[in-house]
Amino acid sequence: MEVAFLRRALADPSLRPAQRLHSAAALVGVTLFFVEDAAPRAPFIHSAWHLCSAGATNTIHALLADTEARLNGSHAPPDARKAAFMLPEPQRTGAGAGAGPPRPCEPRRELAVSPLQLPS
Repeated sequence: MEVAFLRRALADPSLRPAQRLHSAAALVGVTLFFVEDAAPRAPFIHSAWHLCSAGATNTIHALLADTEARLNGSHAPPDARKAAFMLPEPQRTGAGAGAGPPRPCEPRRELAVSPLQLPS
């Protein structure tokens, strides 16, 4: 996946910022992973490793959006691919919002929980 992201970023300049951020976060995350093994008592190394891993994972959405756009036959504008790794916009509700609010989910089946019976 790293090589595919790099190839797409070299072919499409609009993916380069997301790819650079992804590579930097992945490199720092891997480094922190090995530092944690070398110095297990160092504070905050594990949490910093998780933050870098989450950042690297979050930036891969730019590649996924570009791949999906190419598979669908449309070429998304650069701004859409740059923002593809951000959270989706909330659905609008009210007058002129289109289909309206999302439908509620199906009710979940309730589980019957019986009290614990201890032998006497």
